[in-house]
Amino acid sequence: MLLFYGVLLGIAVSLAVAAYRLTRHLGRRIASIVAVGVVGVEALLCPIPIHGGFTFPIEIAISELSSLGRAAREAQDRSADREFLASLEARFAGPLEPVILERGPDGWIRATNAAGDELWLDESSGLLWRGPLAWDTATAVHDLGSAEAFCAALEPEGHWALPTEGELLTLWRAHGHARMPGDGRSSLSVLVAPGMRAVLAARFAGNAPGYSLRCVARTETAPARGYVSEDFPLRESNRFQLEKRALFE
Repeated sequence: MLLFYGVLLGIAVSLAVAAYRLTRHLGRRIASIVAVGVVGVEALLCPIPIHGGFTFPIEIAISELSSLGRAAREAQDRSADREFLASLEARFAGPLEPVILERGPDGWIRATNAAGDELWLDESSGLLWRGPLAWDTATAVHDLGSAEAFCAALEPEGHWALPTEGELLTLWRAHGHARMPGDGRSSLSVLVAPGMRAVLAARFAGNAPGYSLRCVARTETAPARGYVSEDFPLRESNRFQLEKRALFE
């Protein structure tokens, strides 16, 4: 092994000296730079013993650069995902403070607002709910924007939103349909896909004619962006998808 590296060192020195002599007529400074460059290339191509074989510094350098590039892209993707989720905060103009009427033993609070509407607060999630409201202006296209505008127009304007699938999961988990039974009509909710950084419409097909919408608001204890399905274990999210019909029937 020592003989092998001794031969390589001799070849490397010879090539560096030859490069210096060949470029000496251009000046010592340039010739020195060329010689150093030759030594650098030789260092990158010098085999290194590893695990019974050989690798090359240039191979290691390329691998490290690839890892750094991959890490930078992953960090950029994570930052974009955070920005996308933060953009969901615009769904709510701010938190609501309802007038509490009655506290139940199951974590639900019956409340109201200035208009006297019946509201239900889930203490575990910090979300405030209204029962299914008839959506008489529903079109055959089932436009998500129109459904979101329907909820946003409720008083106080801008504080109510069409719920995400994650928020409906919290309603299902807390057995909110026992407090606010569905009416059997079709409905829409928001499907948030962070991986795609997209917001899509999720439609429930009911048995009764027409559409009704549940609308949700947040209190101080709920996240500013509300909840998305990714906030919960995949197993629970899958179970919710299988049993979510209970919210609407």
